[in-house]
Amino acid sequence: RGTLISHTSVSQALHSKGVKPNVQPQVPLQRYCDKQRRLRFAAEQKERDWRCCVFADEKTFVCNPRPNRRNDVIWTDDPSTIEPIVRVAHSISINTFGAFSASGKSPLFFFSENLTAPLYVSVLESTVLPAARDWFRGGHWTYLQDSDPKHTAKLTQDWLRANVPEYITREQWPPRSPDLNPIENAWALVARQASLRQPKTLEGLRHAVRVAWTEVMTEEYCTTLADSMDARLRKLRKLRGAHTGY
Repeated sequence: RGTLISHTSVSQALHSKGVKPNVQPQVPLQRYCDKQRRLRFAAEQKERDWRCCVFADEKTFVCNPRPNRRNDVIWTDDPSTIEPIVRVAHSISINTFGAFSASGKSPLFFFSENLTAPLYVSVLESTVLPAARDWFRGGHWTYLQDSDPKHTAKLTQDWLRANVPEYITREQWPPRSPDLNPIENAWALVARQASLRQPKTLEGLRHAVRVAWTEVMTEEYCTTLADSMDARLRKLRKLRGAHTGY
């Protein structure tokens, strides 16, 4: 109607009505057979005590993560005034392995080389086993991992059968199901916390990730993540195997 309204006024009006900005999430493409395997997993695991489960995975952290082009935008009528983001061709990165249960978190294991089955087994021996002995005091526990080739290699499977009371097998774990492993939620928060420190060196990145892991993975949060598995499986059944949104 010819009345100029600032962006701030529009934003405040929307927030006053409970409207908030959201970004469309990206989820893995799941075929019919994938959904059926997810439903079978939910049926098989519905009675499991998830507080006696160790959740684990790897994550790569970088010093200069790519900006979120969907959100980090600058509104202007003169694009030439926008200062470019200076980026190096190959950002410093570090691979990280971590695990947790409802009882606590394991120490992080950092590695720069590609993960192989022998390296993965050595990581399990140095991080998961000592932590699990401390958490469960010789009691029964289950190890949960995804179906990465290093996780399902014969060497790894033989080691798991010999050293772990129980583990989710390759046949049990459904493909393309990051929403069913709560450590993915933990990694997202750790990455956000680490990026706030804006590390510039490999040692700085390692320190930032280690501090973020300590800050994020409190006892309360570890318990909350483990307890979320029942809700994840209920929602999975309700959605007939589709992505749960976790």
